[in-house]
Amino acid sequence: MQTDTTKDTDTNAVATSATTDTQTQEQAPQANVTDSSATQATTTAATDTTSATKSDENPVVSKIKTTAKKAVGDIVGKDIVGPVSGDVLSKVKPLSNVYAGAVGFADPESNSLGNASHAIQDAAIDVVGAIPGVGGVASTVMKLVQPLDLVDNAIGGVYGLATGKNNLIPDAIGNKVADAINNKDADTKEAKAATVPADTAFYSNRKLNNKVTTTTQAPLFNVMGETATRSLAPNTAWFTDLQRVNTKTGQTFYRVSTNEYVRAQDVVLS
Repeated sequence: MQTDTTKDTDTNAVATSATTDTQTQEQAPQANVTDSSATQATTTAATDTTSATKSDENPVVSKIKTTAKKAVGDIVGKDIVGPVSGDVLSKVKPLSNVYAGAVGFADPESNSLGNASHAIQDAAIDVVGAIPGVGGVASTVMKLVQPLDLVDNAIGGVYGLATGKNNLIPDAIGNKVADAINNKDADTKEAKAATVPADTAFYSNRKLNNKVTTTTQAPLFNVMGETATRSLAPNTAWFTDLQRVNTKTGQTFYRVSTNEYVRAQDVVLS
């Protein structure tokens, strides 16, 4: 009786193929898998810099220009505009006197005499604190009761009422002018914008604070929807801070690292 070896050979080939496929899958490079809390800690601060523009300006020259600009802003705003506005406001009597007196009493450091009185009290507390032994406890007690002694409050209030001078509004005006010259608001907006990739012709972004869980071996994509080299293992949870939608195709992605996105079809959002 002749044995059918063809069937055994096919069976061995299938088994060998299955074993090879299993080994290949086990050895395939995957993104480092962690639980959602650990992932959130490492990716919350991740930012995308696709909208950043490289500057060719010499860094030394740039630093000099920035420093000079800040100096001009501080001089114009804090040394010129602030004091001038204070003098103008102090002449609007008696409203300026009432206002300066009330604010000087509530916040003695808002005018020069009240601020000086408060500084003297601070210096006295520091002197007591330097006394060996009981100095630490005594200075702490003095610091705690300082807001209740009302000496500097009274001095600040009387000075404000008599002169109509108070630095609260002038300082605010001067600081605003200085910030405008230094483009501080623009720098702040630019810094915030750099944390989210700029919308392109066919993409829109929406901030999130969610988690995605993979339902399969999920390939990763870059900010433009191009396939990356890594993937996420099935049934793993990842923090996402951004939803990115291709407005032309409707394809939705969720950001899971600095410049890596996973498709909505491969995860469940929660």
